Amino acid sequence: MPRFPSEEWIKAFADELNNSPEYAEANKDWEGDVCYVVLPDGPIKEPVYFYVDVWHGHVRDAYMSREPIKTAFVISAPFSVWRKLIEGKLHPIPAMAKQQIKVEGNLIKLMRISKGVQATFECVIRVPTEFPE
Repeated sequence: MPRFPSEEWIKAFADELNNSPEYAEANKDWEGDVCYVVLPDGPIKEPVYFYVDVWHGHVRDAYMSREPIKTAFVISAPFSVWRKLIEGKLHPIPAMAKQQIKVEGNLIKLMRISKGVQATFECVIRVPTEFPE
């Protein structure tokens, strides 16, 4: 079972996205990359960056980095918030509205693909995940 956050986990997440017909359909018009940032919290002592490049509903590349990555969108939250998302205990749209998740980039473009955000969330909760304590 992949441990979050890790290179193994981001690869499993990318595989889940690429194997989801719902994700492919919901993001068929999406062109762009995203940097997901896991902010230090609890057992995570340094920021972790996940790069995901999506092209028309298909993940072309995904990897973990210890350095910031310049992308069209940056989505960041503390480790504890990411854990709640992955466990399905927190939905991303209300979490963004409450600023538990911070988003940098063209918010209008992001809001146009709310079905894509939902499909991404459905994939993330399907990734078997182990968490550090």
